[in-house]
Amino acid sequence: GEKGEQAEQWAELAIKWAAEAAAEPFAAPEQRIFWEHVKSDVDGVFKSRRSVLVEAIAAQRDADPWIANMVSGYHRVQRAWDERGFRWASEVTEEGSEGFDKHLDLGREHLTAAWMLHPEYPEAATGMIVVVMGGGGEPGETERLWFDRAVAAQFDYRPAYRNLEWALSYRWGGSAKELYGFGVECLDTKRFDTDVPWRLMGIVRQVTGTDGEPQWWHKPGVYQNLKTMFEGILAAPLPDADRADQKLMYAGSAWRCKAYDDARRLFDEIGDQGAEERFLAFFRWPLARARGEVYAATGPLGEQVGRAEALYLAGNVKQALTLFQEALVSATDEEVVAYLRDRVVTLRIEAGLAGDDWVDMMPGEGIAGWQPVWGLWTLEPDNSLAGTATSLGALIVCNARTEGNFEMRGEIELPPAPHRGTGGVVLRIKNLGWIGWTSFRIDTSGSRAKMGYHFYAPKQEKEATLRQANTFLIQVWDERATVCLNGELVFANYELESDQRPQLKGQVGLGAWHGSQFEAPTLYRNVQIRRLTTRPTPQGTE
Repeated sequence: GEKGEQAEQWAELAIKWAAEAAAEPFAAPEQRIFWEHVKSDVDGVFKSRRSVLVEAIAAQRDADPWIANMVSGYHRVQRAWDERGFRWASEVTEEGSEGFDKHLDLGREHLTAAWMLHPEYPEAATGMIVVVMGGGGEPGETERLWFDRAVAAQFDYRPAYRNLEWALSYRWGGSAKELYGFGVECLDTKRFDTDVPWRLMGIVRQVTGTDGEPQWWHKPGVYQNLKTMFEGILAAPLPDADRADQKLMYAGSAWRCKAYDDARRLFDEIGDQGAEERFLAFFRWPLARARGEVYAATGPLGEQVGRAEALYLAGNVKQALTLFQEALVSATDEEVVAYLRDRVVTLRIEAGLAGDDWVDMMPGEGIAGWQPVWGLWTLEPDNSLAGTATSLGALIVCNARTEGNFEMRGEIELPPAPHRGTGGVVLRIKNLGWIGWTSFRIDTSGSRAKMGYHFYAPKQEKEATLRQANTFLIQVWDERATVCLNGELVFANYELESDQRPQLKGQVGLGAWHGSQFEAPTLYRNVQIRRLTTRPTPQGTE
C-alpha cells in the first residue's frame, strides 16, 4: 500500500544518509559512537537491508575504514547465523553449515581488519569472540584471546563479557564449571567501581540446573564468593535505591545457598519494602515463601526442618514429608506456615508418583505446591485454580518433580463469550530461566488445539470441538506426548522439545499465553497425575 511504499522510501533515504555520514571526518573515538547508532539500526530498521547498507558504505570512497569493516563484519557474522539457524549442531543442514562457514570467514576478515586499525576499541575483538566460537578463527586463536584484547581496550565493556559467557556455556562445548570459574575471575578483579564482579551472580543463576547440577547454589565456596561480592558492592558508593536492591539480592542469595543466619539478618534489615515483584522476577520464587523457609530454619523448628530438607535432597521423600507434616502442625508464624504447607503439598505429589495410582495435583491453601510465573492466579472457593493473563501472559508451575513416563488429566473451563478463552498444559520445564519446553493449549479463537515450543507459534495445530468445560488427558512416553481432548485423540506421539543438556527432573505447568493480556480467567479443575510403567493406549483409539 501507500504507507508501505513510503516506509521503503524512508528506509532507502536513511541508508543513503548513513553511508554519507560514514564518509565524514571522524576524530577518535567518534567512530565508536557512530557505530553504536548504526548497529542499533542494523538490528532494527535496517535488519532486512543489511547488505544494502554494506554496499552503500563500500561505495563511499572516503568511508571511514574502521566503520566500513565493522558494518561488513557484523553483517557477515549475522548472515552466518541466519544461514545456520540457532539449532544444535546435529540439526543444522548441510546447506546451512556451508553458508555459516562462508559468511563467518568473511566476517573474520572484516573484524580482524577493524581490530588492526583500532586495537584500542573493544568492538571488533568482541565480535571475534563469536567468530571463534563458531569455528571461524585462525589456528591458535581462542575466544579468551579475543576477550582479553577487548577488555584490554575497555575493561568493563559488557558485550565482551556476554559473548565469552555464551562461548563458555554448555551449548558451545563449555561447562558450568568453566563458566563459574570465569565468574570467580570477574569477582577477583575487585573492580567494584564497575559491574564486572556482579557478573558472578548472573553466572551462578545461569549454571544452576543447566548441566545436571540443580543444586549449584549449595556447592562448596559458592556462597562465600557471593558474600564477598555483595560485601564489596555494598562497601562502594551506591544510590539508595541500588543499595536496597543489592541487599535484597544478597538476602535471596543467602536463602538460595541455605546460609539461613545471614539470610534472616538481611531479611530483617530489609523489612517490608514492597520488594515482592523484584524478588519473584529475579529468583522465580515468592519472597514470602523464601522468608518462611529462612524463619523456619532459624526458629524453634529449625532442627526438624533441616532434617526434612536433608532427607529430601537424599531422595527420602516420604520420610521428609512426615517431618514437614509434623512441623506444620506446630508452626504458628504465617510465613513459616506458608512455606511448610508448600513443602507438604509438593512432597505429597512426589511421594504419590512413586506408586501407580492417580495423584491429586491441585494446589493447597495459598496456592501451595505451585509457583506463579506470569499472570494472576487464585485458588477459588470450589478449589478450582483461576489464571488470568496479564501483560506477560499466564503460567504457573507445579513445584513437584515429574520425571520419566506419566499421564496427566484434568479439566479446563474457558471463559464465556464474548471473552477469548485459552488454556493449556506445559511439559518438561527443567529450569524457569530456560524456555525450551513444550506446551499443549486450546484457543477459542478459531477453535484450535495447538502443540509447540513455549507459547510461541505452534508446530502442530488443528481444529477442535471446544466446550466451555474441556477435559484433557496427556500421556508422556519416551519423550513423546499423546493428547486427548474431550475424549478424542488430537495429537499422537508428539516429540517433546529437547535442549540436549544432561537430563534434569522436569516439572509440569498450566497456562497458555505469553505476551498477551485478557480480562477473564481460565479455570483448572481436578488436575491429577500418575506414573506410567507400560505404554498406554490413548482414549479415542481403542
